[in-house]
Amino acid sequence: MTDTPASQLVTPRKYQEEILQHALRGNAIAALKTGSGKTYIAVLLIRYICALPSSEGKKIVFIVPTVPLVLQQAAYIETHIPSLHVARAHGGRVE
Repeated sequence: MTDTPASQLVTPRKYQEEILQHALRGNAIAALKTGSGKTYIAVLLIRYICALPSSEGKKIVFIVPTVPLVLQQAAYIETHIPSLHVARAHGGRVE
């Protein structure tokens, strides 16, 4: 797996690191305000999971409530984990 280019790396904030560590220990829900970096926390978690030898051949499902968010989050994940194949699935209309 290749990493994100250095120009796109972001240093996680302390609370993002804390939430990531909590998520690494078990199930977690990050309920934060818009723009607080929830997707970045997810990217960090996805990177960690993908690096595990036991993850080979497995799939990660990232669920969001709207079609625009499907497109936005998929693009964000692709940007930050370019080696990951990101599929988009939704049932709504794209406007």
